[in-house]
Amino acid sequence: MTPNPQPTMAQINAEAAAWIERRDCDDWTPEDQALLDTWAAQSPAHRAAFWRLEAVWKDTDRLAAFAAPHRRREHESRAKLIFKAVAVLAVVAICGSTALHYTLAPEGKAYSTTVGGRQILTLSDGSKIDLNTDSAVRVALSAKTRKVWLDKGEAYFDVTHDET
Repeated sequence: MTPNPQPTMAQINAEAAAWIERRDCDDWTPEDQALLDTWAAQSPAHRAAFWRLEAVWKDTDRLAAFAAPHRRREHESRAKLIFKAVAVLAVVAICGSTALHYTLAPEGKAYSTTVGGRQILTLSDGSKIDLNTDSAVRVALSAKTRKVWLDKGEAYFDVTHDET
């Protein structure tokens, strides 16, 4: 059995970085701390790599605080502007689709026949609709208009024309 080769400094640094990332990103528990302590106690190189990377990690946080304030404001204002534009477009799209739905949605009453069934409808204006088997229509009548949608099947229309 051959002994495990010694880890390289790059591997030790990668392990130390993984410990720092795990500590700062995940739910860190006392058991995790015990595992980190065990890993660090295995070698002075482990401890040195961890301490060195931890110091660099903390320095990056401090440097971010010194970033040019106007750059942060520009970035934040650009992000807010994009968010507002997306929100406005979403509201317009929702309002437009709702208005389109109500404008194009047929109003009125629905009639249908079953398979093998047949029905003759007489509308209030005197028009007749002869629905064949397994058919469906929607009818909307107002004082000035008459609209009929054939949703499925077959229908014969006997339309009473407007006398005016």
